[in-house]
Amino acid sequence: MSIRTLNLIWEERIRGSYPVTAYALGEDGTLTRAVPRPSEVRAYDLTRIGLAGERAAEVPFFTQTLAEIEVSATSNSFLGMTAKEIYLFHNGAKTQFLGDRHIVYIDTAISATGSRTVIAFSDMAGISFEVACGDIDGKLRWARNVATSLNCVAISRNGDYMTYGTEAGVIALLDFRQREDWQFLLEEPVRALACDETGKKIIYGTAYGKVGCISVDGERTWEIALSGEAASVATDADGSVIAVITTPTEEEGASHLYCLTGDGSVALDMPFQKRLAGLSLSANGRFLATGFRDGTAQVYEVQQSNTTELSPRMVSRNPRKEAETLIAKEDWERACTTLRDAIAQAPADLALFDLHATTFNRWLEIRFAAAQAYFEAKDFANAVALLEKMHGVAPKHVPILSLLQQASMGLARQWMEHGKSLEKQGDEDGAEHAYKVIVELQPQLREPREGLQRIHKRRVVQADLQADYRLKNSDFEGALTALERAQSLLPAPERAEKITQAQISLEFSVGMENYNQKQYPQAIFQFQKVLAKDSNHAEAKRYLQYAQRFSQDAATETVQSRFSMLE
Repeated sequence: MSIRTLNLIWEERIRGSYPVTAYALGEDGTLTRAVPRPSEVRAYDLTRIGLAGERAAEVPFFTQTLAEIEVSATSNSFLGMTAKEIYLFHNGAKTQFLGDRHIVYIDTAISATGSRTVIAFSDMAGISFEVACGDIDGKLRWARNVATSLNCVAISRNGDYMTYGTEAGVIALLDFRQREDWQFLLEEPVRALACDETGKKIIYGTAYGKVGCISVDGERTWEIALSGEAASVATDADGSVIAVITTPTEEEGASHLYCLTGDGSVALDMPFQKRLAGLSLSANGRFLATGFRDGTAQVYEVQQSNTTELSPRMVSRNPRKEAETLIAKEDWERACTTLRDAIAQAPADLALFDLHATTFNRWLEIRFAAAQAYFEAKDFANAVALLEKMHGVAPKHVPILSLLQQASMGLARQWMEHGKSLEKQGDEDGAEHAYKVIVELQPQLREPREGLQRIHKRRVVQADLQADYRLKNSDFEGALTALERAQSLLPAPERAEKITQAQISLEFSVGMENYNQKQYPQAIFQFQKVLAKDSNHAEAKRYLQYAQRFSQDAATETVQSRFSMLE
C-alpha cells in the first residue's frame, strides 16, 4: 500500500478547544473534540464532528483548565490532565486517579476503547519517576518505577499494551499485567510514541528528528531522519500508514507534517507556518486529523493505492551513494542503517554487504573508543548507556561486554556514594532511590540492599510506634494502616498477629457503631466477620445475639404493622 496524497476535507477553529489526540478520529472520518460552551465558564461538550462539519454534542462536563484532554472516537469515556491531577470522566461521573499522591504528571494516554489508561509522573522534586496503568473507573492496576526521566507514553488501541519513552533514550513495551516484553535503547531522548492495534509495532520520534519502528521482538525494523524535533507520531491499526509532526528546534521555522508508509518511506512532506500541536490517524488509515495551538483542527482524506512495486523511497534513492556520502561525513550510524535497509531489499548484492560490514566495524570501533573515553573520565552513566546500545547490536563482542560490566560496576559505586551521602543528610527518599538504582544495575551486590534495609528498619520503627500510639487511642484504622506499612517493608510474625488483632478491633468497632445506630443487618455482618477471625471473641458473640434479636423483632413489628394497616 502506498500513499498518493492528502485531501483536506474540512478545517475549523474553535477557541478554547483542546488539541487533537491519538484516537480521536473514527474510521468514518468523524473527529471527537472537547468543545467549550461559549456562554458558560468551564463548561464543555464531548462533541463528534462529521465529514460534512455536522456536530453532535454527546457528553456535557465541567472542569477547570487542563493541560490536555485525551478522548476516543468510539467511547464517551475520557480523561483530563493538569500538572497535579488526573480526572477520569466515565458514565457521567468525574473521579480522580491517584488522587491521594503528591506527584507531578508528565503525560497520559487512553485506549481507543476508552477503558484503560497509562500515566507517566514524577515525585514533586522530579527525582523519581513512575509509569502507571489503570482502568477508566479509577482502579490502579500497577505502578512501575523507571530509572530515568520520563517524557511520553502511548497505549495500544485495544488497551492491552503500553509503552513509555525516556530522556535517556529508553523505550519499553509492557502489557496491562505489567509484564515487560522488551526494552530498546536509543542514543537520543524520546519525544513521541505511537502503538499499533496489538503492540506489534511501536513508532517513536526523538528530539533530533529520528523516527523509527520497533517490532514485536524488540528489534528496530527501520529508522529515518527528518528535519526538526519529532513532536508527535500516529499510526493506523496495523502500522501501514504513519503520520509525524516535527517542530523546528529554533523559534523561527516551520512545523512539518509527514506521511510515511509502513517501511518508513516518506510519501508526503507538508510544511506549516503555524505550530502543529495534535495528530490522529483513523484505525483504517483512511483519515488524518491535525490540530494547531490556536484551536484549529483539520481533517484530511488519505488517498492510497495498491501496488506491488518497490516503494518510492527505494525507487528514487541510490543507497550506495547515500551511504558513501554519510561515510564521508563520518555519520557511521546512519550509513549502517542505510546499507542495512538496502541489503534487505537486495540480499544478493555482495558489494553492498561488504560495504556494510566495513562500515559497521568502523562504527563499532569509533563507538567503543568513545565508551572507553567516558570510562576513563569516570563518566560511567554515559559509558553504560553507550555500551548497552552497542551490546544490543553486537551481543557477542567480548570487549564490549567486559567494559560494560566494569562501567556498570563503576556507576553502581558512584550511586552508592551518592546514596550514602543522601542518607547521612536525612534524605531517605533520595537514598532509597539511589540504592534501588544500584540493585537494578548490579543485583548481586549486598551493600545497596543493606542500605535499603537500614532505611526500611527506621521506617518500620516509626510505623510501629505510630501504630502503638493509635491503638492506645482506639484509632484502629490508623493503626492498621501503619502496621501494614511496616509489614510491607520488613515482615514479622509478631506484627502479622498484631495486624489481625487490629483488624478484629476495627471490625468490632464498626459493628458497634452500626449497632448503636440500630443498623442491625450491618452490625450482624461485622460481628460475624470478627468471629470468623476470633471465634472466642465474647463481646462479638454477645452483641451478635442482641443484633439478631433486635433485627428479628424489627421485622416482626413491620409485618404486624402491615396487617394492622390492612384492618
